[in-house]
Amino acid sequence: MTPLFSESHVWMRMDGSKATVGISKYISGMMGKPRYVELPDLGAKLDRNAKLCTLIAQIIPRFEVLTPLTGKVVEINRRLTTFPEILHVDPEGDGWIARLEIATYIPRRLREELEALMEGHAYHAWLLRKDKSSDKK
Repeated sequence: MTPLFSESHVWMRMDGSKATVGISKYISGMMGKPRYVELPDLGAKLDRNAKLCTLIAQIIPRFEVLTPLTGKVVEINRRLTTFPEILHVDPEGDGWIARLEIATYIPRRLREELEALMEGHAYHAWLLRKDKSSDKK
């Protein structure tokens, strides 16, 4: 499946009932080189828009990554603790942050959460509109 993006600059890719989550190239470029990643706890149950993890970087000193879907953390990218710069080099690939087990037994909630996300082209169009509106201020 192609990635979907949230307005909080997080991407997610579904594979069955699991979602791989990370930050977008856009926010990665804005924050500069990451210095530290506070990863979530395995087994943590998170609602949509709850804090998944915190990133400490050069330009944006503290960035909280919000989970795009409700789920349980079943895997974390431990390489990020030693090499946080992966988030800057390949944020939408090897720089994934966590994998969540998504509760598919609540299809209405899952459908609503997925509908709140954008495909790549819609996310980029949203970023352009957002940048243009901030230029006018």
